[in-house]
Amino acid sequence: IKPELEQILDEIKTTQNETRFKELLAKYAETLYSFYNYASLSSFRYYGNTKDLESKNFNDFYLSEKPKMASYSNKIYPAIKSSHFYDKIEAFFGINYKWEVDNNLIEYTAEAERLMGEEFKISNEIATFNSQGKALYRGVEKSISSLQALTSDEDRSIRKDSNDAIGSFYETN
Repeated sequence: IKPELEQILDEIKTTQNETRFKELLAKYAETLYSFYNYASLSSFRYYGNTKDLESKNFNDFYLSEKPKMASYSNKIYPAIKSSHFYDKIEAFFGINYKWEVDNNLIEYTAEAERLMGEEFKISNEIATFNSQGKALYRGVEKSISSLQALTSDEDRSIRKDSNDAIGSFYETN
């Protein structure tokens, strides 16, 4: 993915064609999000069965690559800012996208990448813990994830009982 993103970035910086510029931005986003889609799918598969070693390996791989990819993906904003079409960004994509470009002109340091990696690992540990957790809800053992879905039910008693069951699980564990 990185070589393809680099090639797109190089062309974004040099293109003189407005239509091509827009196509390149869309292609960059599509290419970048393919990584995040695979990462999400691997997490979904792993959390569905945390004992599956192959799923764990895929999940661990994406966890280790996410900070690097987050850092790398930020390279698009300086490329847009220095492009021939920066002054048209708001007209092309709206004020929010222009704001995003203007406010993401930072490069991540190695320390920032390391800290993001730590954050992703902790989030993964919590998700793994939750995916394995079960709690007693109205006399029936249910998974924490199914109980979390009930916390937004229309019926207040269902919301309360599911929150109480989740709370009890965390107090116990």
